[in-house]
Amino acid sequence: WKFEIVFATAIFLDSMVIGLQIEYTSTTLDLEVPYAYNVCQKAFAIIFLIELTMRLAAYGKDFFIDREQGLIPGWNYFDLAIVTGSVLEIVFSAVNPSNSDNTGTADAFRLVRMIRILRLIRILRVVRIIRFVTELRTLVMSLHSTLRSLLWSFLLLSLIMYTMAVAFCDKCTEYRQRFPNLNVALASLDNVSEELDRANRAQLYFGNIPRAFVTLFGSISGGSDWLDIATVLYEVEPFIAVMFGLYIAFCVFADLNV
Repeated sequence: WKFEIVFATAIFLDSMVIGLQIEYTSTTLDLEVPYAYNVCQKAFAIIFLIELTMRLAAYGKDFFIDREQGLIPGWNYFDLAIVTGSVLEIVFSAVNPSNSDNTGTADAFRLVRMIRILRLIRILRVVRIIRFVTELRTLVMSLHSTLRSLLWSFLLLSLIMYTMAVAFCDKCTEYRQRFPNLNVALASLDNVSEELDRANRAQLYFGNIPRAFVTLFGSISGGSDWLDIATVLYEVEPFIAVMFGLYIAFCVFADLNV
């Protein structure tokens, strides 16, 4: 277990260094990072390469195939991919034209983009900490056991949202058809009439099916105030405002609490 604690700590520290490196880059917008970050990157890559080599030597072929269960242990392949990505990141950093007098700007940005992708892959290593903490492993297994029910619940919610999106978009389109040149009218008038403003808000929330779908999702997830949307629908037609209220009640009190 001491072996596991040492490398779990290394994973945590490596994740912190990656976070600091991203914070530095986002603040300064520099393509090059301080030398200390590169040293830490190489040090952690060597540490994890040593760990992988030790486990390969210890388990042999069993590292790739679990003979007792006849299954491929995904964690080991995950570790192998992450360590390979770390080594490739070091190689790409060494040949990055931005660190030399080369004027190939396109090549430099292409390599920088590749390095950033590999760095994002490195941060996935923090998931390995789950293996070392029993409570985290139990929580993940609990989430995994409820994933099927979650997917069916999300499917039901999607069907409901799509049905409501079609109904609301149809009614709002019917209302907007009274103003065929709505965008021109809004651009040319200084004082927009109440009906034009109402049609504009209906277009904003339910201008097409994807927009209506996003509006309905936002109304139950905190992205939009459902009362504002209900007010727009009530101004278009009171009946669909009642339907929207029933949709909110069902989703919030029933489907999202399953």
